[in-house]
Amino acid sequence: MFLLIRVIKMKKEKAIIEKWGKILYIKTETGKEALVPEEDLCNLIERFNLEVDGVKC
Repeated sequence: MFLLIRVIKMKKEKAIIEKWGKILYIKTETGKEALVPEEDLCNLIERFNLEVDGVKC
């Protein structure tokens, strides 16, 4: 039995982040929005393949 696995490289999506205390408001260029705790930012950027200026993870 053979398994064919296709890896698709997704284009990075640009996002804008506003900081409200320890909560971050994230809005992507396609209109998606999220509120996330500050400590989860790097995990979220990696998971959803986001490109955010000024953030190094």
